Amino acid sequence: MNYLHDGAMTYSFSGKEVKLKSGCFTLFWGANPHRVVSVDGATRITNVYISLSQLLQWSLPPEFIDAVLSGAVVCTQESNPLDHQIVERWAEEQNRNANWRRLHALEVESRLLRLANEGWNTMLRRNKVDSETIVGGKAILHFESMLRFISEHFSSPIGLQDVAQDIGVSKGYAMALFRKLLGKTIKEHLTDLRMYHAKMLLAESDTKIVAIALDSGFGSLSAFYDAFQKQEGISPAAFRKQSLVGQRFHSNS
Repeated sequence: MNYLHDGAMTYSFSGKEVKLKSGCFTLFWGANPHRVVSVDGATRITNVYISLSQLLQWSLPPEFIDAVLSGAVVCTQESNPLDHQIVERWAEEQNRNANWRRLHALEVESRLLRLANEGWNTMLRRNKVDSETIVGGKAILHFESMLRFISEHFSSPIGLQDVAQDIGVSKGYAMALFRKLLGKTIKEHLTDLRMYHAKMLLAESDTKIVAIALDSGFGSLSAFYDAFQKQEGISPAAFRKQSLVGQRFHSNS
């Protein structure tokens, strides 16, 4: 969860840009590939990190959980002067003892519950996830472990077997749980992370395309081209050219 105090900031979620609203809370699932692509003015932002298990333990409306788990980017409908005071206090007190951290968790839960009940704006819509599939307990811990393993090893030649083995569960269980909570398969999530990494390198470096393909976890250049064509509809070289043109435009404007 982010709070933009002032200025302007734009995120990219797998190539789809979202401009944060100053003075508003913005919430999205950090498991989805994202990065800051532009910052305008004297910008100051506060980030609040919430684990998936913690989010699901809170008594938030199912439709709000659906929005977050589907990968949507949501924000408060309008700015509230009290939010600025709350966030400033969190920042001042964050390094105090565990009692203060527990208090902050309660305040974050309360603020999210208010956001969910007041209504929210959806800044980016993603896949639909049925709230009836939400599970709890050990399954959530398994899911978080899978996400962590994948994010740390996506550039290596891993697959379903490796993910399941890392947390000590069957392939069938891992695949079913992942699809329930993320709305896509482990293979699809791996491809998304690899593509995100590859596009960042294409846009921000002059590294050779074959090296980018291998560094991003694709087993071959042909697999990289196939995935790129399927997701972007153009070749990696064409994507790089478009990115360079866009960078020149922004630098001249």
